Amino acid sequence: IVPTVTSLHVPPYDALHWFVKASPSPTHRLTVTSQSQLRAWWPDGAPAEASVLHNGIDPAAWRFSPAGDGSAVWSGRMTPNKGPHLAVQAARHAGVAITLYGQIEDPDYWAAEVAPHLGPDVRYGGHLDGAALASALGQASVFLFTPCWDEPFGLVAAEALACGLPVAALDMGAAREVVGEAGCLAGPGDVEGLAAAIPAAMAIPRDVPRARVERLFTRDRWLDRCEALYAEVCAAKAEMVA
Repeated sequence: IVPTVTSLHVPPYDALHWFVKASPSPTHRLTVTSQSQLRAWWPDGAPAEASVLHNGIDPAAWRFSPAGDGSAVWSGRMTPNKGPHLAVQAARHAGVAITLYGQIEDPDYWAAEVAPHLGPDVRYGGHLDGAALASALGQASVFLFTPCWDEPFGLVAAEALACGLPVAALDMGAAREVVGEAGCLAGPGDVEGLAAAIPAAMAIPRDVPRARVERLFTRDRWLDRCEALYAEVCAAKAEMVA
């Protein structure tokens, strides 16, 4: 018996269902990245061997910025399920300039749904490395998080929170769990609601999002929890062979 911890970073899908259902045991723990993902994998209740292990980031790599310039920012992969087109629509509806950052993974989608809106108030800032992106995020006043699917976590939102940006988000997947008191949410796909959430989020003091990350989503907290899980499964094996 090899003590094992399996981390699930994906929503439920058929190829893994048999493994996830059959494998929990004292020497095999499973983790997911959010409570919403836990409910998705086990809608009838999770086994004792399954738990939430939130993703963690290094707060030092996402430096806190005490003030923004009044603009909005969005980052992520340029694909339909990440919803940058909705971020653009909401920012325009709110009368706020927005800059988009990230890799253009779906060129056809980009050309049809996002690129036509580029101009003075909608800018594409490119695909930046971590340090450059952290600096760029910190210059804005609000981050738009626009999942169009049940995002298991939403690391980009946590990174923005660490920089001091309150978040205006669409309430899908783990968005509410990640954003918490550090932002405002609108219903799935609700552009007008998201536009209204932008000024409401901007009114949140920037130390609130930073404090949320330091309390819940740090790399050190994640590592401590991993080590505790490893210790638990190792102890369970020791009891079985004793």
